[in-house]
Amino acid sequence: MARAKAAIYIDDASVKITLVRANAVEKWGTVPLEPDIVKNGIITNPDLLSSKIRNLLKENRIRVKKLVVGLSGLHAITKVITLPHVPKKLLPDAISHEAERELPVSIDTVYLSWQIIQQSFLETSVFLVAYSRDVIDPLVKTLSKAGIASYTLELGPLALSRIANTPTSAVFDVRPGEMDIVITTGNVPDVVRSVPLPRDRSIEENLPIIREELERTISFYKPETTDRDIPFFGFGELELGMFEYLSTASNSIITSPYPPLYYPEEFSPRGNAISLGLLMPEQKTTDPAYPKIATLNLLPLIYQKPLLPDVLFVISTVLVLGGLIFSVAQFALAMDKTTSYREQLSAAQQTLAGRQAELLVAKKALTTLDAQVSQADKDMKAITNSMNDLAVR
Repeated sequence: MARAKAAIYIDDASVKITLVRANAVEKWGTVPLEPDIVKNGIITNPDLLSSKIRNLLKENRIRVKKLVVGLSGLHAITKVITLPHVPKKLLPDAISHEAERELPVSIDTVYLSWQIIQQSFLETSVFLVAYSRDVIDPLVKTLSKAGIASYTLELGPLALSRIANTPTSAVFDVRPGEMDIVITTGNVPDVVRSVPLPRDRSIEENLPIIREELERTISFYKPETTDRDIPFFGFGELELGMFEYLSTASNSIITSPYPPLYYPEEFSPRGNAISLGLLMPEQKTTDPAYPKIATLNLLPLIYQKPLLPDVLFVISTVLVLGGLIFSVAQFALAMDKTTSYREQLSAAQQTLAGRQAELLVAKKALTTLDAQVSQADKDMKAITNSMNDLAVR
């Protein structure tokens, strides 16, 4: 059996899951969400949402080892930064310093993820994603409660550019309550925008807003690498007339490319564009002139899967045995040193005892000499007195 891969995408309105096996859509399902479970992309009720995800997986009999969770672009900041060439071990600190300087938010409120997309002897180009901690923390808690242990987090809008499968393109996707616009030049995402849409309106009622956002993005973005119009692709539950209406915003024909996956007729590829993009195999850059295609796991290191218990047991055992062997060696060395020091101390004590005995003998001799000197002084004094008496007479 070919290995299966599944993608989950959560927004304010629903949870979608899609499973692909051998490049074919095999299963898919959707569960609607009541208000206040997810608000503006932030999970406010992890317990209830985890229960719904668990039931969705069970009802569709989906059990996979490789799960991709798509993140909305509403709480993401993307940026391409260029750094002078620095040693590899210093690159994380350099990126963090540059992010702190460039980002319009405090880096303490976001998780930073980055990927080198091009590198030379002079400089390094890095695709940087800063994602709100207020979104990722409750999401990780929800997935854990749902029994999902192994997964990756990927930015949903970037998945759209995979479906376009061309180095330079403009892609948009419209969903209830949200739209994404991604413009890529030479595999580098120059523009990644996610715009909230009124939830109480249908997609048709939101068309003027969608058109205005497309016009604004296209007018702001000026392709510098080519004079030709870039390919324009659109996804979402849109009728043909809606695409024609939105084409006037870019002065180009909007098409909907089919992803290189097989799917049943009842499955809507345009309505599940992000999920399919998340499930597509990683694309490689065929032209060395183009940078590497940006695709990175946004799951923070603190949440990434720890070592398996068996691996931990082996490592801990090796560490304990290594520590024990080291301790035994150190103890033996200490014992040898202690024996040597004791022998030296005994010899020193014997020498000291001999010197003390010699000192005692010397003290006795000195006392005798002192007595003799004193007696000699007395005798000398008596003789001196006697001579003085004789001289007087």
